Amino acid sequence: MDYYARRKISFYGVQRAFAPVTFILREKDGVVTVMGCNDTPEELQVSARVGYLSFDGQTDRTKKMQICLPARSRGVVWEEALPEGDYQKGSYVVDGGETGPVGMLRKGNLRELQIPQAKVQVLELHKEENGILATVGSDVYAHGIHLEDASFCCSELYFDLLPGGRKTVMIYGATEESKIHFLAASIN
Repeated sequence: MDYYARRKISFYGVQRAFAPVTFILREKDGVVTVMGCNDTPEELQVSARVGYLSFDGQTDRTKKMQICLPARSRGVVWEEALPEGDYQKGSYVVDGGETGPVGMLRKGNLRELQIPQAKVQVLELHKEENGILATVGSDVYAHGIHLEDASFCCSELYFDLLPGGRKTVMIYGATEESKIHFLAASIN
């Protein structure tokens, strides 16, 4: 936060890093290890898709899994050999859906990956007491999604969406007359 209590870009990354439920992915010697973290007092069952997914969404080698995250725990929930795939054009993902945690293993520098240009769409807008609830989506992988009008404060910004993914965020202080337009960060 800055002197005027406005959220800076790093706020959202730190917010995700300290999320009470998350997946952490690492690869060593050709084996992917997925660690699940659950800091909540309840056990969680996460229905996730796990595996290789291309950035354009055309190659989907994921499988559906039920992942149990015990209350107040952190530990390895899944290991497997890194699946075949072009990791310049895709990544290994653990996707808990719109409301679940999402983990992603990108191999290589983000700027060197072959990520298609994303067009983030506002799918739904709902007026709430303290602002607008906006659901956004993208047909391809979208990195660093943010509002075009930086004067609004949001529940979450600078997040990534997997191909076909959706996310709902609160835009505080926005009205029905506000122009709501989201952008993805330019990578290449």
